[in-house]
Amino acid sequence: MWNRATGVLAVDVQLSYNDGADWQTLAANVHDTTFTWTVTPRVADHTARVRVVDRNRPQFSAVNDSAFTIEPPIELAVSDQVSRLTLHGAWPNPMRGALTVSFALPRAGDAQLELIDLAGRRVAQRIDRGLAAGAHRLTLAPGRALRPGLYLVRVAQGGEARSLKVAVIE
Repeated sequence: MWNRATGVLAVDVQLSYNDGADWQTLAANVHDTTFTWTVTPRVADHTARVRVVDRNRPQFSAVNDSAFTIEPPIELAVSDQVSRLTLHGAWPNPMRGALTVSFALPRAGDAQLELIDLAGRRVAQRIDRGLAAGAHRLTLAPGRALRPGLYLVRVAQGGEARSLKVAVIE
């Protein structure tokens, strides 16, 4: 973005890869005060300068104060694979009746979901056999009305377990 001086009707936006010795025009006859482009760096060049030149009076230009670095593009891979057992959350919270639990397993195998009251009693349990590694969303239903209060949702696989608090309301 730049400020356009009085009398400047259009500008050229130019780019230099050699600290201003040579300039190439990115856009000609720009009437706005902004310009967006996709940077395509040359392999050997990683720094650049940009200038805005008055189209009708090329002796007037504004150059950025310093060179900036152009980084090569990166790829970001997203996976639902995790290195350890993870309990993402449970909803609705507060709950009445069934509860959806989101978790991720580091490896394929059996997993156990439990709802435990604060006295340590298991009030609901679900064991799923042969789950794949990765993210899961399962429903845990107590099967009977629960007293209002705080409970723990616990997910376990092998020797690992994770838990979080949920509230039960009437």
